[in-house]
Amino acid sequence: MCVGSAGGAQNTAHNAESQPQPMSPDEWDIAACRYYPKELWFPERSNNHGHVWDQARNICAGCPVKQPCLQDGQHEVFGMWGGLTPAERGYGRSNNAAPMSTERIAALLEHAGQPMTVNQVYLALHPHYTRHATRNALTRLAQGGIITHTKNTQPEPDTYHFNQQ
Repeated sequence: MCVGSAGGAQNTAHNAESQPQPMSPDEWDIAACRYYPKELWFPERSNNHGHVWDQARNICAGCPVKQPCLQDGQHEVFGMWGGLTPAERGYGRSNNAAPMSTERIAALLEHAGQPMTVNQVYLALHPHYTRHATRNALTRLAQGGIITHTKNTQPEPDTYHFNQQ
């Protein structure tokens, strides 16, 4: 979704980390979506997403800045960006989510220096990964002996800790 001067979707901190430069104000000004309501790209859950997404996708199809918009929205978990929904960009379904980096999780646990729960790891890495992908990567690291999984009883959640080499 490009919503330029009329709608107002803001660039996030993730865009600053991306390799490609965020869209310039001039690019936003020529975006096909600039005169349409932002609700087409960010529909309420109660709306018929399919119909709303189709309307937005038709507008995006002829947009001269479709690719830069998609690059700006590659890590966004909401809305249509560059003609793609969150699920089409890999969010919302764990089998299409961004590939999980076990090295990134191991580095996080090593840096933390203390046990972390699945939820704490997920929140530290969000929005790059889903909870399901985070749990699977933690399991793979524990099976490989890189981290230790401590099973706790209720109400305490299980924790994971980096094994010092």
